[in-house]
Amino acid sequence: MKGHFFLFSFLILFSASQVRAELHSVTVPGHGWQLSFDIPSGAEAQTVSAGERFSYMAQDLESGIVFSFHVEPWDSGGNAECRSTYWEKAALNPFIDKTTIRISDTERLSQVLYVFDAEIQGLSLKSVNANFYFVYKGSCVDVHISKHPYAEGDEQTLIQIGDSLNWGESE
Repeated sequence: MKGHFFLFSFLILFSASQVRAELHSVTVPGHGWQLSFDIPSGAEAQTVSAGERFSYMAQDLESGIVFSFHVEPWDSGGNAECRSTYWEKAALNPFIDKTTIRISDTERLSQVLYVFDAEIQGLSLKSVNANFYFVYKGSCVDVHISKHPYAEGDEQTLIQIGDSLNWGESE
C-alpha cells in the first residue's frame, strides 16, 4: 500500500510540474509552408514580416518558456552551414556560459544547447536555451527556445519542444 501511495504522490507531483503543451502551426507568409510545434497552451504570440524575412515570438509567463523563430533567405548550404552562420553571431554574447555549449548536427536539423547566466542590477537572469537550425525551401530557419528561471532538467523540456518541430507545405 505504501508503494502505491508513493507512486500516486510521485505521479501527481510529476504531472503538476509538466508544462501543458499545445500544437501550434504558423504559416510563413509568401513562402507556401508552415512550421508546427508544441509550446505551452497559454503562450501569447506576435509576428513580424518584412519581404522574405519573417519572425514569430511566443511567450508563456506561467511556464517561463519563450519560443521564437526567424526565417531568412538562404542559398549557402545545409543545416550545419545555416547554424554556423547564425550561431557564430549569437555566440558572441558575453553572458553565454561557454562551458555549457553543446552542438549536434543531424540530417534533420542542427541543435545548440547552452546556459545564459547574467546578473543585472542584482537580478539573476540564468536560463537554459536551445537553438534549432534547418534549411527549407530557400530559407534558413533559426528556432530559439529559452526557459527562465533556470532549474535542473529544463534542458529536456527544450529538447522535447525541438523534437516537436515539423515543417512542410501549408494546408
